[in-house]
Amino acid sequence: MNLREGLGSTFLSHQERQAYKTMLQAFSAMDVLFDCTQIDRDVDLMKVLEVAICDNPSIIYFEKTRIKIEKSSSRRRVILTGVQPKPQAQKMGMALKATTNAAA
Repeated sequence: MNLREGLGSTFLSHQERQAYKTMLQAFSAMDVLFDCTQIDRDVDLMKVLEVAICDNPSIIYFEKTRIKIEKSSSRRRVILTGVQPKPQAQKMGMALKATTNAAA
């Protein structure tokens, strides 16, 4: 998946932008779970997720209305639910790219 930092990321603080980059890496790998323990605790993970997803509408391999953030005293992580199997998600991504290229 070819993801990029978009316009929304320019409105994020330095710590939020670091979280954004971490999330883009996870989305590029089509991860279903990613550890956010190293991200500053003051960062609003849901805000950063929304910006990353809005900047990259090609992230389509999971159900965006079912994002779960787990927090404990020692760990924070994002869990994506409603995830498509990776081969199907890759096909969906290729179909989206072909459609957008045809429309351009």
